[in-house]
Amino acid sequence: MPSEIFRRQVVPRAAELSALRIDLHDALRSIPRVGRDVASRVAIAVSELGTNVARHGPPSPVTVRADLDNGELTVDVDQLDPVGAIPPVEEWNLPNDPLAATGRGLAIVRQVADWVRLHRLDRRVIVRLGFSLESSSSDALRASAHAG
Repeated sequence: MPSEIFRRQVVPRAAELSALRIDLHDALRSIPRVGRDVASRVAIAVSELGTNVARHGPPSPVTVRADLDNGELTVDVDQLDPVGAIPPVEEWNLPNDPLAATGRGLAIVRQVADWVRLHRLDRRVIVRLGFSLESSSSDALRASAHAG
């Protein structure tokens, strides 16, 4: 059964997103099974999704929840009444123009998460991200090898 390890509701603005990123990373790092690599990838993905909401969505709260279940961490970013169409996950790619000023956020999310699912429920959109903790084990081994 999944165990909730983090929940926060924020209105996506720069200061709130910065605090969210730090608090989420710290909460994940306080769990021995979650290595630095996974915690950093989660923080990057949530930050990119929050930035997208801030740029393209209404100023409504977004809820971020992280659950731990066996060897997997799942993170939900839940938004009510998103503005504009959110493309299917399969289309979350880097822009064709490498000099484009925007358009990388969703591609970055897709790259740093082990898997991404998009759920639409009535007026809500939930982006669910999955992260294997297997890389955390090797992260911890590398850290202990360098510490000794």
